[in-house]
Amino acid sequence: MRKEIILLSALALSAPGFSRAAAAPAGGGIKWWLKDAGAVVSAPLYWEAADFGRLGLVTAGAGVSLFLLDDHMEERAEKLKDNEFSHLSEKVRYLGDGLVLVPLMGAAYAYGGLAGKGRLQNAALVGLESYLISGALVAAVKYSVHRPRPKTDPSFHGVSEQGFFSGSDVSFPSGHSAAAFSTARTAAWYFGDSGAAPYINYGLASLVAWSRVNDNEHWVSDVVVGGAAGYFVADKVIKLNEARAGGAAYALLPVYGGRPGVTAFCRF
Repeated sequence: MRKEIILLSALALSAPGFSRAAAAPAGGGIKWWLKDAGAVVSAPLYWEAADFGRLGLVTAGAGVSLFLLDDHMEERAEKLKDNEFSHLSEKVRYLGDGLVLVPLMGAAYAYGGLAGKGRLQNAALVGLESYLISGALVAAVKYSVHRPRPKTDPSFHGVSEQGFFSGSDVSFPSGHSAAAFSTARTAAWYFGDSGAAPYINYGLASLVAWSRVNDNEHWVSDVVVGGAAGYFVADKVIKLNEARAGGAAYALLPVYGGRPGVTAFCRF
């Protein structure tokens, strides 16, 4: 109960900010979620220069983390075990745990329906969808790469020979970080992108990411890539839902069925 109170308090602090969310219900069932997942996977086919620029920044961040920070920060984390910052990160690590996030999103949706808070229902649905899609993508990479965790292998550049479905050595990327930043992006959109909201949302997500390094469960590059994946997947899912709900002035969406292509959505 104490954990739920902390999370709800954080959401309440974010709520007064300006919101650009549409009033119409978000989501649309499994059918739309599958289409959105396809749109997320195929999104690079329709990227513009700015999108490739963001990819370059993430790649650069991951590269710097891999070659300059992974080994050093593992040792640093050991020295900071008793630091107040590390103690704080341990208290919020559950914000990246699906066993906590999914029930809370369900409770938020139910409460939103009873209290007539459509924005809260939208946030819960889009948050759940973003969590599931980003989690599936992260899992696909995990089971393809099979990078050992720091507590298993001290070699930060190691990759083990495992079958695809093996649950061993699945450090890269961090699923907790993806979930935390996916949730943070959704909360920032629906409960305000101004004022203190971004600092609260992304600050908590960063603490979750650090907790994985602090717990010797992940390398720094794991949490950098996981966090970026969660953020950008949520951002894409938000835009897809806003376009369906009429909250976006325009959008380009891939066409499924028959010949592949792209369709333009415009609201006058």
